[in-house]
Amino acid sequence: MASTEQLIALYRHEYAYYRAIAYNVLGNRQVAEDVMQRVMIRLLERPEILQKVERPKPFLSRCVRNEAIGNMKWQGNRTHLGLLGAEKGDLAGGHPFFQG
Repeated sequence: MASTEQLIALYRHEYAYYRAIAYNVLGNRQVAEDVMQRVMIRLLERPEILQKVERPKPFLSRCVRNEAIGNMKWQGNRTHLGLLGAEKGDLAGGHPFFQG
């Protein structure tokens, strides 16, 4: 059973580790940090979840990874694939390779 204080201490102590997990999924440092903040906010808003956690480090790792994957899906995977500015259905996204 993990406490809120344990979670915060773990987050601070292992910040680089968790940020690397999010970065490996997203490929963007700022977005990875945003993901980490969202995970902590969600867990702090719902401390009852922590009552069921027996192993906080792997639990937090999974939370960060899942949030990063969810972020990619929410963004429509455009940022990760370099398709910013692409219209729906336009997979070329203005890439020079696809320009006539």
